[in-house]
Amino acid sequence: MEEITKQLIATFRSRILKISWLSETTKQEAVKKLDAIKVKIGYPDTWPSYYDDLAIDSSVNIVENVFRVSEAINATAQEHLDKGVNKDTWITTPQTVNAFYNPQANDITFPAAILQAPFYDKNADAAENLGGIGTVIGHEITHAFDTNGSGYDENGNYRNWWTQEDYNQFTARAEKVKNYYNGIEIANGLFQNGDQTVTEISRIWAEWPVCWRFLEMTKKRFEKRLKAMQKSGHPIRPISIVIFADGGRTFTE
Repeated sequence: MEEITKQLIATFRSRILKISWLSETTKQEAVKKLDAIKVKIGYPDTWPSYYDDLAIDSSVNIVENVFRVSEAINATAQEHLDKGVNKDTWITTPQTVNAFYNPQANDITFPAAILQAPFYDKNADAAENLGGIGTVIGHEITHAFDTNGSGYDENGNYRNWWTQEDYNQFTARAEKVKNYYNGIEIANGLFQNGDQTVTEISRIWAEWPVCWRFLEMTKKRFEKRLKAMQKSGHPIRPISIVIFADGGRTFTE
């Protein structure tokens, strides 16, 4: 999982550097932000201390115990206020089947619960995992550069790191995406709302090309493995089909 993430970040970096309409100044800022993304996988290195001093008393009613839990959580929140921001803190639980990008920490999080089929399988082909968890990773990386995440820098500060000309080009392209989806009729006069969905839509448009580019960059390695499998009589499916088929299966199951 760590290796897939590292490789997709490298692929994303190569794509940023090839964008023709971005100036070198903005490209370097984008790469700096990309390289600073913190990756959180599975569960926190340090477990939260919310309940270390909490004592549940079975002799009192449930309401009083709920108040005790709330007090423990509030005490931890106050402690965070006094000490400042801890960017190692997770914004979700390990048992959550989801993935996240946090612009104020510039981190991507993949809880343990999503690291299972159909998203990820340690026994699956690399292409299958690329079509599953690979697209999720690409999706979350893209969050850092969509119409929301692009407003934050590598440290999670709300700062404009774009040149004005580049930002104007970026917003103009985002408007084209919005307008395209505003014209899609879902059913009976009900249209897609591009303004509300542009961030998710733009990520979807980026995650698949990133995975595809990664495939192109590692094609020789895959081909070598395929030839070995073919000699052993293993049924072979084209890698591109495996990636897209597994991606489609992942998000329909």
